Amino acid sequence: MTKTYLIVAALAAITSTHATAQDSSFQISGSIGSLTNQDGGAGIESYNGIESAATRATAELGFSAAYGFGAGLTGVASLNFGGIDDSVDDDDATLSTSDLTLRVLADRGAYTFGGFLGFGTHEDNGDSDEDMTYQYLGAEVAGDTSFGGYFVQVGYLDSADEYDEGTQDAPFVNVGGSYDITSDYSLTGSFGYAGGKKFGANGDDNRTLNASIGVERSVGNILVTAGYEFTQISFEDSDGDRFGDTFGEFTIGATYAFGGEANHGTPLPSFGNWVAFNANEIE
Repeated sequence: MTKTYLIVAALAAITSTHATAQDSSFQISGSIGSLTNQDGGAGIESYNGIESAATRATAELGFSAAYGFGAGLTGVASLNFGGIDDSVDDDDATLSTSDLTLRVLADRGAYTFGGFLGFGTHEDNGDSDEDMTYQYLGAEVAGDTSFGGYFVQVGYLDSADEYDEGTQDAPFVNVGGSYDITSDYSLTGSFGYAGGKKFGANGDDNRTLNASIGVERSVGNILVTAGYEFTQISFEDSDGDRFGDTFGEFTIGATYAFGGEANHGTPLPSFGNWVAFNANEIE
């Protein structure tokens, strides 16, 4: 909990410093959803985490502040919280994630490039491992096309927990884009992949597959979204057997933007889920 307070304080300091600047902009986002897991699935076997398939309600809340420094440079700080209901009576069920991301973006007209880094924590339903964190950094490029837009993100994801059960030492790539149906409606999609290790540096090879599809509608300063996200996390043991779980989440949400026109960047992967599901649900 102390780490969460520090994250909130950092974001508050950034927003208060630049709240009156004309090139500052802010976003508040929220969503609700339904998360399911298959307890294995798609050619993989279940392991020692949640012992059965389940459907749980989810909710997310996010805050973002962007400040234009001039010469096309923008700094962004975003804070995100995610929660999953505790209807599954299992100590390994994920309850929450929270993370702070800092970004620097450079606008070059036809495209934008930059970098990001972040730190987060996650909590489960009460097993003995209480200090679970993750961190990530990467580079990104995004641009507009005649039909919508695109983005590419590459980087590194790592985590720490008492038993080395989370996604560790993982290079990742995430690509996505949008297609403008009309001036107010867009289709969105992305695909992500991460490698890495589970059970420490000398442990088993880990694999994360992620794909999403959605629709967005712009209503003034509000962006309304609905979508589905697929995530499969698995590891291969020394005998060549693959263990893990497959997750699917339907969500609806909205983002309210106010202030100036500073760019907040494209959506990053759900790093908290990539780590927490591995450490808790799969174990």
